Amino acid sequence: MKFYILHEAHSLCDYNDQEVFKTYESAKKFFDATKASIETREQVGEIYTDEEDEYYAQVDGDSIRLYITEHQL
Repeated sequence: MKFYILHEAHSLCDYNDQEVFKTYESAKKFFDATKASIETREQVGEIYTDEEDEYYAQVDGDSIRLYITEHQL
């Protein structure tokens, strides 16, 4: 059985978060919503997107990285 984890990694590690999903589509939908939420903040600095499901941003002195990983159970 495959499952997917959306990671929200911060340079301020206390804010790290992970969400688990049954399908890639549901993880990607949450990824897109989280990305949109980050982009609405006033202090968004440099933004870098490596792939469709990997995103980096500087927000008010904090580095944020969003990415999805696939796992097999």
